[in-house]
Order: sequence, then structure tokens, then C-alpha cells
Amino acid sequence: MRWLIVPVLLVLIAAPLSAQEDEAGAREISVGTLMVIASRVREEYPFPLDLPAINDALVVRGREMSEGRQEEFDRCIAGTDRARGRELSLMTAVNQPTMCAAGVRPEAEEGRIAFAMAEELLGQLEGENSLYFQDEVPELWDSADQQGLRIERRGGVLVAGFSAMPSGVAENLRAVAAGTAEAIVLDLRGNEGGTLDDIVAMADMFLGEGQILRSEGRRSRDLLVYEADEQQVAQGVPLVVLVDGATASGAEMVAAALQDHGRAMVIGSPTTGSALIRTMLPLDRQSALVLVTSLVYRPSGELIHGHGVDPDCKIDPVAKDIIDTAAAIVLGLNPCPASADRAPDDAEH
Repeated sequence: MRWLIVPVLLVLIAAPLSAQEDEAGAREISVGTLMVIASRVREEYPFPLDLPAINDALVVRGREMSEGRQEEFDRCIAGTDRARGRELSLMTAVNQPTMCAAGVRPEAEEGRIAFAMAEELLGQLEGENSLYFQDEVPELWDSADQQGLRIERRGGVLVAGFSAMPSGVAENLRAVAAGTAEAIVLDLRGNEGGTLDDIVAMADMFLGEGQILRSEGRRSRDLLVYEADEQQVAQGVPLVVLVDGATASGAEMVAAALQDHGRAMVIGSPTTGSALIRTMLPLDRQSALVLVTSLVYRPSGELIHGHGVDPDCKIDPVAKDIIDTAAAIVLGLNPCPASADRAPDDAEH
């Protein structure tokens, strides 16, 4: 199952926790689980790995955890592959500092050290990569709020806004957008996206053909192309997508697809440029790794991560009348204000 936001770890509910916290409440994993994490990173993570930087970070963390026995730790590190000029692999970059730290501390602390090294490894990677336990099942969104969907009609203009894109929200919006409207404003300000299926469904709703997005990862199975079907709603109705500096991930994919196909005018300020696909990778019956596994490309072929979506009309996204202004622009009643061509980047949001 692939997610653009942290997934609900349903696979972890089957078994009780075992030795995941020490007496002080610190998280623990086995060294074996740590090495499974490293293996997953090696096989699935799509960005190049800076092995010396990763090894340096883990050596620093391991030395900190040696707690008064740093000289013994340093002697151990002096005998590692990298210190002896041997070729460094991700597995040795992770395992050797871990074992050096564990070797100078009581055996009971090995799990705490392994967990700290896992956190350090994931912290060296691009994007949000996390380790979750069964008792930390993260909630996606509050389904009681119509899955976050807010509908408003301003005269003949339909305004649809939501802070995320949980399962089913596209179908809820499809039912509303199929009605009569002079224009539609899709408010994605502050929206972080949702599951890959729901992101595709949201863009597909307003497109009758063409590519929605393409994903690429380290493995051939991650090369996926999503195309629009012919079941388009609100065909010919002017469409605006509002974005800001907090529009991220899947919401950026929707905005990019609609912009590239000329289906919508994007208005607001540049988005975050954080569109990556993360996958839930079970480690055992009590824990799972949520890891960036794929890069996402918009229909134009441009990578979204690191670039974001640049609005067609840049307007301060927190302006009080931005929805009315955006509707007037897309209906041709007003031009994009010349003074708004360089809207603030909205970084504080």
C-alpha cells in the first residue's frame, strides 16, 4: 500500500508489543531489525546515498551513546572497514558503529542503541522517513468532518476546500461538482495530500485524457504512469486551484496535473516542492518503516520535489478576498493583478 502521507499501519494490529520500551520508556529495536531497515533503505530509497556522511553521523551518535567509554569506542572505530581504507557499504556504515557502541555498553542497552542508530540513519535521508510501532498507529484525518471536505456556493461559483485528501473525498466532490456552476474554485491551501489512489482520482475527475503523474523508484515496480479516463465532470467549467506555501505532496500533484493540461488556472504562491511517495514496509509484527520509495513527475516531465508548483497568477494566498478574486480572474472578469506577480512565498505557513 502506497501513501503520500503517513499510513495507518493496519498490519501491526495482530500481535502484542515485545520488549519495545526499556524501564525508562525509551524505544528499543534489535540490531537485526536495524539491519533490516538498512537493507530496505539500500533496496528501496530512490535518492543517492552519501555513505561517508551516513557513517560519520552514526559514528558521532554511537560515540555519544558510549557514555563515558568513548576511548574504547574510538579504538573499535579505528578497526572498522572505513578506517582501514576498505570500501564502504551501507550495511557496514550502519552496523560497525552500532556494534562498537553496543560493545562498550551493557548488553541490556543494545536495543536502545539500535533504535537511536535507526533514527540517525533515517534522519540522514531526504523526505520524511519514520519508524512506527504498533501502539503508534497514526491517524490520517478525521472522517467525521465529511473527510475534511468543505463546500460553499458563492453565487454561481462552487468553492471546495479541504486540508487533506483522505479516502473517498474525491467521490464526495465528484457528486457535488457534477452540478451546475459557472466556475469551480478548488482550495488546496494548506493541503498535504492523501493516498496515491485518492490523489489520482482527484485530478482524474477534471481531466478527460492524458497523463496525471509518473512515479519512478529504485525498483522497476515503482515505475508507474497514471492516465486520466474519459469520465470527466464539470467539462468546460472554468477551474481555479488555490495554493500556498503549505500546499504539499499529493496536493501539489493535483495542481501540477491540472496546470500542465491547461485545465485549471493555479493561483496563490509557490508550493512546498515536497511531492514524494512513501511506502509502508513492515519490519516485523510490531513495527514498520515508512520510507520514501518513489519520485513523482508531473505530466510535463518535471520533478515536483524540490521545485513545487509555480502559480499562473501569484497573489497573496492569505488575502481576505482571494476566493472572489480568483473566481473573477478565471471567469475573465478581472485580469491577474500586475502588482501580484511576485506574491510572498508564504514561508511562515
